[in-house]
Amino acid sequence: MVMIRRHVFFMAILLAAVLCAQESRPPVADIQRAYDSLKFDEAEKLARQALAAAEAYAPAELVQIHLLLGYIGFTQKQHAGARQHFESALSLQPGLELDSLLVSPRIVRFFEQVKNEYRVGIASSDPAVKYIVVKDQRLAALRRSLVLPGWGQRHLQRPRSGWIYTAGFLTALGAGLGLHLLQDQAHDRYLAAVTPKEIAREYDAYNQRYRLRNAAFAAAAGIYVVNVFDLILVTPAVSLAHHSHSDATILKLSLRMPLRLSK
Repeated sequence: MVMIRRHVFFMAILLAAVLCAQESRPPVADIQRAYDSLKFDEAEKLARQALAAAEAYAPAELVQIHLLLGYIGFTQKQHAGARQHFESALSLQPGLELDSLLVSPRIVRFFEQVKNEYRVGIASSDPAVKYIVVKDQRLAALRRSLVLPGWGQRHLQRPRSGWIYTAGFLTALGAGLGLHLLQDQAHDRYLAAVTPKEIAREYDAYNQRYRLRNAAFAAAAGIYVVNVFDLILVTPAVSLAHHSHSDATILKLSLRMPLRLSK
Protein backbone atom coordinates (compact mmCIF):
# COMPACT_ATOMS: atom_id res chain seq x y z
CA MET A 1 0.00 0.00 0.00
CA VAL A 2 2.87 2.34 0.84
CA MET A 3 4.52 1.61 -2.49
CA ILE A 4 1.27 2.36 -4.34
CA ARG A 5 0.95 5.70 -2.55
CA ARG A 6 4.53 6.56 -3.46
CA HIS A 7 3.93 5.75 -7.09
CA VAL A 8 0.74 7.84 -7.13
CA PHE A 9 2.63 10.72 -5.46
CA PHE A 10 5.46 10.65 -8.00
CA MET A 11 2.98 10.37 -10.89
CA ALA A 12 1.14 13.43 -9.55
CA ILE A 13 4.41 15.37 -9.38
CA LEU A 14 5.29 14.30 -12.92
CA LEU A 15 1.84 15.30 -14.21
CA ALA A 16 2.10 18.69 -12.50
CA ALA A 17 5.53 19.25 -14.03
CA VAL A 18 4.21 18.37 -17.49
CA LEU A 19 1.24 20.70 -17.09
CA CYS A 20 3.47 23.54 -15.91
CA ALA A 21 5.78 22.99 -18.87
CA GLN A 22 2.83 23.06 -21.25
CA GLU A 23 1.55 26.28 -19.69
CA SER A 24 4.94 27.91 -20.26
CA ARG A 25 4.77 26.97 -23.96
CA PRO A 26 1.69 28.67 -25.41
CA PRO A 27 0.29 27.11 -28.59
CA VAL A 28 0.89 29.06 -31.78
CA ALA A 29 -2.88 29.09 -32.31
CA ASP A 30 -3.31 31.15 -29.12
CA ILE A 31 -0.77 33.70 -30.37
CA GLN A 32 -2.50 33.87 -33.73
CA ARG A 33 -5.90 34.24 -32.06
CA ALA A 34 -4.69 37.14 -29.93
CA TYR A 35 -3.19 38.83 -32.99
CA ASP A 36 -6.36 38.37 -35.06
CA SER A 37 -8.34 39.90 -32.18
CA LEU A 38 -6.02 42.95 -32.30
CA LYS A 39 -4.77 42.14 -28.79
CA PHE A 40 -1.21 42.95 -29.79
CA ASP A 41 0.18 43.21 -26.26
CA GLU A 42 -1.17 39.78 -25.36
CA ALA A 43 0.02 38.28 -28.64
CA GLU A 44 3.51 39.75 -28.16
CA LYS A 45 3.69 38.47 -24.58
CA LEU A 46 2.69 34.94 -25.64
CA ALA A 47 5.08 34.99 -28.59
CA ARG A 48 8.06 36.05 -26.49
CA GLN A 49 7.11 33.43 -23.92
CA ALA A 50 7.15 30.86 -26.71
CA LEU A 51 10.55 31.97 -27.99
CA ALA A 52 11.96 31.53 -24.49
CA ALA A 53 11.32 27.79 -25.03
CA ALA A 54 12.10 27.75 -28.77
CA GLU A 55 13.43 24.17 -28.65
CA ALA A 56 9.90 22.93 -27.89
CA TYR A 57 8.51 24.14 -31.23
CA ALA A 58 8.81 22.81 -34.75
CA PRO A 59 10.61 25.00 -37.31
CA ALA A 60 7.31 25.86 -39.05
CA GLU A 61 5.85 27.03 -35.75
CA LEU A 62 8.89 29.20 -35.03
CA VAL A 63 8.50 30.79 -38.46
CA GLN A 64 4.90 31.70 -37.65
CA ILE A 65 5.83 33.09 -34.23
CA HIS A 66 8.52 35.33 -35.68
CA LEU A 67 6.20 36.49 -38.45
CA LEU A 68 3.53 37.48 -35.93
CA LEU A 69 6.08 39.42 -33.91
CA GLY A 70 7.21 41.07 -37.14
CA TYR A 71 3.62 42.05 -38.00
CA ILE A 72 3.14 43.51 -34.53
CA GLY A 73 6.40 45.43 -34.71
CA PHE A 74 5.54 46.90 -38.10
CA THR A 75 2.03 47.85 -36.96
CA GLN A 76 3.48 49.61 -33.91
CA LYS A 77 6.04 51.39 -36.16
CA GLN A 78 8.91 49.43 -34.61
CA HIS A 79 10.47 48.63 -37.97
CA ALA A 80 13.85 47.59 -36.58
CA GLY A 81 12.22 44.97 -34.36
CA ALA A 82 10.01 43.80 -37.23
CA ARG A 83 13.08 43.42 -39.45
CA GLN A 84 14.82 41.30 -36.81
CA HIS A 85 11.93 38.86 -36.58
CA PHE A 86 11.47 38.67 -40.34
CA GLU A 87 15.17 37.81 -40.64
CA SER A 88 14.77 35.12 -37.99
CA ALA A 89 11.86 33.62 -39.95
CA LEU A 90 13.91 33.76 -43.16
CA SER A 91 16.84 31.98 -41.48
CA LEU A 92 14.47 29.05 -40.96
CA GLN A 93 12.68 29.29 -44.30
CA PRO A 94 14.65 31.32 -46.87
CA GLY A 95 11.98 30.95 -49.56
CA LEU A 96 9.18 32.23 -47.33
CA GLU A 97 6.37 34.10 -49.07
CA LEU A 98 3.54 36.15 -47.54
CA ASP A 99 -0.04 36.00 -48.80
CA SER A 100 -1.17 39.54 -49.64
CA LEU A 101 -4.79 38.42 -49.18
CA LEU A 102 -4.11 37.66 -45.51
CA VAL A 103 -1.40 40.19 -44.71
CA SER A 104 -1.42 43.95 -45.19
CA PRO A 105 0.20 44.95 -48.53
CA ARG A 106 2.40 47.42 -46.64
CA ILE A 107 3.72 44.61 -44.44
CA VAL A 108 4.22 42.41 -47.52
CA ARG A 109 6.27 45.15 -49.25
CA PHE A 110 8.39 45.67 -46.14
CA PHE A 111 8.89 41.91 -45.78
CA GLU A 112 9.96 41.60 -49.44
CA GLN A 113 12.46 44.40 -48.91
CA VAL A 114 13.89 42.63 -45.87
CA LYS A 115 13.95 39.35 -47.79
CA ASN A 116 15.84 40.84 -50.74
CA GLU A 117 18.38 42.47 -48.44
CA TYR A 118 18.69 39.26 -46.42
CA ARG A 119 19.45 37.30 -49.58
CA VAL A 120 22.36 39.56 -50.52
CA GLY A 121 23.69 39.50 -46.98
CA ILE A 122 22.56 42.94 -45.81
CA ALA A 123 21.15 41.83 -42.47
CA SER A 124 20.45 44.06 -39.51
CA SER A 125 23.29 44.58 -37.06
CA ASP A 126 21.28 43.14 -34.19
CA PRO A 127 19.10 40.19 -35.31
CA ALA A 128 16.70 38.67 -32.79
CA VAL A 129 17.38 34.97 -33.33
CA LYS A 130 19.05 33.20 -36.23
CA TYR A 131 18.47 29.51 -36.79
CA ILE A 132 20.64 27.02 -38.59
CA VAL A 133 18.72 23.88 -39.59
CA VAL A 134 20.92 20.82 -39.33
CA LYS A 135 20.26 17.16 -39.99
CA ASP A 136 19.25 14.91 -37.12
CA GLN A 137 22.20 12.52 -36.81
CA ARG A 138 20.44 9.76 -34.84
CA LEU A 139 19.62 7.64 -37.90
CA ALA A 140 23.24 7.74 -39.06
CA ALA A 141 24.30 6.88 -35.50
CA LEU A 142 21.86 3.96 -35.39
CA ARG A 143 23.27 2.51 -38.61
CA ARG A 144 26.76 2.67 -37.13
CA SER A 145 25.76 1.01 -33.87
CA LEU A 146 24.06 -1.80 -35.78
CA VAL A 147 27.49 -2.56 -37.23
CA LEU A 148 29.49 -2.07 -34.02
CA PRO A 149 27.97 -1.20 -30.61
CA GLY A 150 29.18 2.16 -29.37
CA TRP A 151 30.12 3.52 -32.80
CA GLY A 152 26.84 5.45 -33.01
CA GLN A 153 27.29 6.96 -29.55
CA ARG A 154 30.72 8.24 -30.55
CA HIS A 155 29.17 9.68 -33.72
CA LEU A 156 26.81 11.67 -31.46
CA GLN A 157 29.75 13.01 -29.44
CA ARG A 158 29.20 10.59 -26.55
CA PRO A 159 32.65 8.95 -26.57
CA ARG A 160 32.58 7.66 -22.99
CA SER A 161 29.39 5.61 -23.34
CA GLY A 162 30.44 4.66 -26.87
CA TRP A 163 33.73 3.12 -25.77
CA ILE A 164 32.00 1.37 -22.87
CA TYR A 165 29.57 -0.32 -25.29
CA THR A 166 32.33 -1.21 -27.76
CA ALA A 167 34.72 -2.56 -25.13
CA GLY A 168 31.98 -4.49 -23.35
CA PHE A 169 30.65 -6.03 -26.56
CA LEU A 170 34.06 -7.02 -27.95
CA THR A 171 35.16 -8.40 -24.57
CA ALA A 172 32.02 -10.52 -24.20
CA LEU A 173 32.18 -11.66 -27.83
CA GLY A 174 35.87 -12.51 -27.56
CA ALA A 175 35.28 -14.41 -24.33
CA GLY A 176 32.43 -16.32 -25.99
CA LEU A 177 34.59 -17.32 -28.95
CA GLY A 178 37.48 -18.36 -26.69
CA LEU A 179 35.17 -20.40 -24.47
CA HIS A 180 33.67 -22.01 -27.56
CA LEU A 181 37.11 -23.34 -28.51
CA LEU A 182 37.70 -24.54 -24.94
CA GLN A 183 34.27 -26.17 -24.95
CA ASP A 184 35.12 -28.08 -28.15
CA GLN A 185 38.36 -29.29 -26.60
CA ALA A 186 36.54 -30.33 -23.43
CA HIS A 187 33.92 -32.12 -25.53
CA ASP A 188 36.61 -34.09 -27.35
CA ARG A 189 38.20 -35.11 -24.05
CA TYR A 190 34.78 -36.14 -22.72
CA LEU A 191 34.17 -38.35 -25.75
CA ALA A 192 37.64 -39.86 -25.36
CA ALA A 193 37.17 -40.62 -21.63
CA VAL A 194 36.99 -44.32 -20.68
CA THR A 195 36.54 -44.80 -16.95
CA PRO A 196 33.37 -43.58 -15.16
CA LYS A 197 35.42 -41.24 -12.95
CA GLU A 198 37.19 -39.75 -15.97
CA ILE A 199 33.89 -39.43 -17.86
CA ALA A 200 32.28 -37.57 -14.95
CA ARG A 201 35.27 -35.22 -14.59
CA GLU A 202 35.47 -34.40 -18.30
CA TYR A 203 31.69 -33.95 -18.52
CA ASP A 204 31.76 -31.42 -15.67
CA ALA A 205 34.55 -29.49 -17.41
CA TYR A 206 32.67 -29.58 -20.72
CA ASN A 207 29.39 -28.53 -19.12
CA GLN A 208 31.08 -25.63 -17.27
CA ARG A 209 32.64 -24.27 -20.46
CA TYR A 210 29.36 -24.72 -22.30
CA ARG A 211 27.50 -22.61 -19.71
CA LEU A 212 30.21 -19.95 -19.62
CA ARG A 213 30.21 -19.75 -23.41
CA ASN A 214 26.45 -19.23 -23.50
CA ALA A 215 26.67 -16.59 -20.76
CA ALA A 216 29.34 -14.69 -22.68
CA PHE A 217 27.36 -14.73 -25.92
CA ALA A 218 24.22 -13.71 -24.02
CA ALA A 219 26.13 -10.79 -22.50
CA ALA A 220 27.34 -9.72 -25.94
CA ALA A 221 23.79 -9.92 -27.31
CA GLY A 222 22.47 -7.96 -24.33
CA ILE A 223 25.04 -5.20 -24.81
CA TYR A 224 24.16 -5.05 -28.50
CA VAL A 225 20.43 -4.67 -27.80
CA VAL A 226 20.93 -2.10 -25.02
CA ASN A 227 23.27 -0.13 -27.30
CA VAL A 228 20.54 0.07 -29.97
CA PHE A 229 17.78 1.02 -27.51
CA ASP A 230 20.08 3.63 -26.02
CA LEU A 231 20.10 5.43 -29.37
CA ILE A 232 16.36 4.99 -29.99
CA LEU A 233 14.91 5.71 -26.56
CA VAL A 234 17.54 7.44 -24.44
CA THR A 235 19.31 9.79 -26.85
CA PRO A 236 17.11 12.90 -27.00
CA ALA A 237 15.77 14.17 -30.31
CA VAL A 238 16.92 17.62 -29.32
CA SER A 239 20.12 17.65 -27.30
CA LEU A 240 21.18 21.01 -25.90
CA ALA A 241 24.69 22.33 -25.43
CA HIS A 242 25.71 25.88 -24.70
CA HIS A 243 28.96 27.39 -25.92
CA SER A 244 29.65 30.88 -24.64
CA HIS A 245 31.71 33.42 -26.56
CA SER A 246 32.62 37.00 -25.83
CA ASP A 247 29.84 38.35 -28.00
CA ALA A 248 27.42 35.47 -28.46
CA THR A 249 25.90 32.38 -26.96
CA ILE A 250 25.32 29.49 -29.34
CA LEU A 251 22.49 27.11 -28.52
CA LYS A 252 22.94 23.90 -30.46
CA LEU A 253 19.99 21.67 -31.29
CA SER A 254 20.05 18.42 -33.19
CA LEU A 255 17.09 19.62 -35.26
CA ARG A 256 17.54 23.38 -35.19
CA MET A 257 20.18 25.64 -33.76
CA PRO A 258 19.21 29.18 -32.71
CA LEU A 259 21.96 31.73 -32.25
CA ARG A 260 21.11 34.47 -29.80
CA LEU A 261 23.37 37.50 -30.02
CA SER A 262 23.92 39.57 -26.92
CA LYS A 263 22.66 43.11 -26.95
